[in-house]
Amino acid sequence: MKTTRFILFLFCGILISNSSVYGCSVCFSAKEGTLLAYYLTTILLSLLPLGMIGGFAYFFWSQAKKKRENEAPALPYSGKESLES
Repeated sequence: MKTTRFILFLFCGILISNSSVYGCSVCFSAKEGTLLAYYLTTILLSLLPLGMIGGFAYFFWSQAKKKRENEAPALPYSGKESLES
């Protein structure tokens, strides 16, 4: 019963106070500089994970490429050389 009263009180408090909570000041600002900063930050934070994943992929690819280049290739036996020399 106490939990139900608490949830009802909390819900009523949220309904009453919703007029003071419109969102962040950046989303509803009319200033051009603020909107530009908001959009640029959104683009940066959207591209940052993709850049990190690409950086890790490139790092592992380059390490595998270096490892392949350092390994000596096995030459096949042509049959012309004598094995008894």
